[in-house]
Amino acid sequence: AAAAPAPPSEEVPTPKKGAVSKKLGEMWNKLRQREKDRWNARAPVYEVVFLAKEKKKKPVSVEPKKPVDAFNFYKKAQYSAAARANPGASLGGVNKILAADWKGLSDAAKRPYRDRAKQAAALYEKQLVVARRVYAAVAAASRPARPRPPRPPSAAAVAEATARAVLDVADVI
Repeated sequence: AAAAPAPPSEEVPTPKKGAVSKKLGEMWNKLRQREKDRWNARAPVYEVVFLAKEKKKKPVSVEPKKPVDAFNFYKKAQYSAAARANPGASLGGVNKILAADWKGLSDAAKRPYRDRAKQAAALYEKQLVVARRVYAAVAAASRPARPRPPRPPSAAAVAEATARAVLDVADVI
């Protein structure tokens, strides 16, 4: 029978915070979009639980960000092309150009952006329900239990105690 190897005499080094963050960032970048969406949907839950563990007096409500509307999806997709086409335009100028283009688009051209906005709104609603449930649970768990005030004795208990006291006094006399 072979003896178990002796444990190393040195302690395992603790990685630096920057190295851990860098490694987590690399792992995040390797995830598929579907997996990222699952984690992003859970983010409000984990944040509320984390803040509750920090022993804050009152849990912080962590609601998801408001969903992006159709125009902002369009703007995000078209901004770089509009900025290259108008090199002298400022940020506000490019936004004005994109707003005018958006107004000129047909409903068929706007449909993909509106569909994405509907998906974002549906995801927001799901995240909001989860965040509110978790917030309520954490708030209830972090509330200190209040002691119940003592109940006044019932009339029957008072009558019985009075009768005992009378009998005790009668025995003494």
